Amino acid sequence: MSESTATPAGNDLVIDLNFAPAWTRQPPPKFTNAGGEEARTAERHHDDDARRAPRERGNISRPDRAREGSRFGRTPERPMPESGRPPFRGERSPPSFASRAPSAPALAPLPAGIEVDFLPERRGMVPLATRLAALRRSYALFDVAHQFLSKPDYYQLRLTSVPPSAGVAAPPLFQCGQCRAVFSRKESIAAHVFDKHFDTFCKREIVEVEAPKGAFVCVARCRLSGELIGPPNYHGFNERMMELHKRRFSHMTFEAYRAQIENVRDAALLEKWGQEVRQQTVYHFGEGEKAVSFTSSSEAEGYFRARHLPAMIHESHRCILPGAVALAIDDPPLRRLIHEHLQQEQRFPLRLAITLRLAFRHLGLHTFKAANGATFLTSVLPDPLNPEQAIPAVRAILEHLASHPGCTRPELQAALCAEGLPEALPPAELAAQLHWLADKGHVIEFGDGRMAVPSANLVRHLQTAHPIVEHSRKDRTGQSRRRPSGNRRPAVEGRGPKPENRKSSAPAADSAEVPFVPTPPSAPEVAPAVEITPVLEVPAS
Repeated sequence: MSESTATPAGNDLVIDLNFAPAWTRQPPPKFTNAGGEEARTAERHHDDDARRAPRERGNISRPDRAREGSRFGRTPERPMPESGRPPFRGERSPPSFASRAPSAPALAPLPAGIEVDFLPERRGMVPLATRLAALRRSYALFDVAHQFLSKPDYYQLRLTSVPPSAGVAAPPLFQCGQCRAVFSRKESIAAHVFDKHFDTFCKREIVEVEAPKGAFVCVARCRLSGELIGPPNYHGFNERMMELHKRRFSHMTFEAYRAQIENVRDAALLEKWGQEVRQQTVYHFGEGEKAVSFTSSSEAEGYFRARHLPAMIHESHRCILPGAVALAIDDPPLRRLIHEHLQQEQRFPLRLAITLRLAFRHLGLHTFKAANGATFLTSVLPDPLNPEQAIPAVRAILEHLASHPGCTRPELQAALCAEGLPEALPPAELAAQLHWLADKGHVIEFGDGRMAVPSANLVRHLQTAHPIVEHSRKDRTGQSRRRPSGNRRPAVEGRGPKPENRKSSAPAADSAEVPFVPTPPSAPEVAPAVEITPVLEVPAS
């Protein structure tokens, strides 16, 4: 049995079944040694000789003497303090703050009353369920959950706002309708929409206008960014200064930012500012008769906030967003909360595994627990077969697997097909019988290639699949609503429906439940390299 690499249909995601860690799939790094082994050996011997060479007392240099004195307990002399007197015994020297490393920035506080759940991406579940159904193998549910968490494109996040305490309303969440990012404050999402999606609704055009006229002797410049604001007597000076503060230095107060502006008397800077002012930006909104244009950035921002911003912000207590968007949102408290929950889920993906188990059962897969408590996914129901009721070839396979649980195909072939055995099986017959046993569920083949018989010690808590059958609108409206038998009215003679108007009580053929039958891929399968270690117990004789 092999694993397919068929091309997905549409926008489906292809999730790899290789559950080995990412660093094990990369080639080992190559280290180059310019000097070779001989150079390293010579250098090592040189260091050993220098370490073991006897020192002559008269040839010890001054740094060596200081190092030797400190080795025998004598500390080097302390530097003289600025006061001019040596420190008294027991007096501590003043601390030196110059050598201290800068402290790490404070972490954003975690928001209260927000629950985080990880959901599998629907576009990756359906193709994966089809591949698992075609492989006829059993895969550990936690390994599949780890594979979903390996890439942000494979999962989604559900943020739910709950009341932090009794009698307190749940805080609302705000989601961007364009990129589906979530924020805990309305001011934050308003700034996000304006910074990230302003160009989606506005078209900017740069036009050349006449140079400003007036007697300008100096130009104001920002010390923090180096941008030129303009002469203080220019009519657009205040607007330009407020725009720069709002766009780049909104974390500062306006008075603090205003103190960082300097006036420079330089003819070259005045000429440079004049060339910049001649290029004016025009903001266009809409098309056709509804087109609106603005030459001021503040007027364009006000129009955007009044017309487009309210429709892009959705307020709710439950939001679902893609994994890639959730890991890069601009809300620091929410981003920290998501990263901490992701680390916990990557260590032990219990909640995602529960969601995957229910979802895969709806897609036609069965689940069972092994002796060690691990849950496995399979498309074939385990069905024990009595070896006494089977043909000799099948009996030999079942008896060997029962006495050697965890045996692989090469080991089984070496045990039953080796030359010199009295009843050696041909390799072709062994492969055919083993394929039939795995297809019928008489033998369980795990993702790592090991096999076992479905004994009572191995298979526990078996849960069969229950695919969802979607009824069409016509089938739902055609079903008659009958009263319970206890509340049924007595029949009155002469009031019954006419024979030609009576509806048939037979159910429609379209409404019958149809079990899920996955379509196996046409391309040949490739056996996955999976590291699964189920506990396989040998049944007591």
